[in-house]
Amino acid sequence: MNDKLKKYLSNKSLENLASLRGLVSSICNDYDKNLTTYATINDDKSFLKMPQDVKEMHERRTKLFSLLMSINAMIEDKLFNLYE
Repeated sequence: MNDKLKKYLSNKSLENLASLRGLVSSICNDYDKNLTTYATINDDKSFLKMPQDVKEMHERRTKLFSLLMSINAMIEDKLFNLYE
């Protein structure tokens, strides 16, 4: 996680992080469905023949998944700080 993102997330409340997590997760799920549909319809389960627009969707999904993991980590840190 880069410093800018870490600073942004660390200033958010647990409620805001949970809301943000829900939004990011929902978008990731939409990308997952679209990419799965593409792979199934085009018999390209290894994503070897993706057109440019599908490649861009895949890259955006990868970035959002990384953001989702960062949000999860920040939520866990805040929860463990409350616990301790």
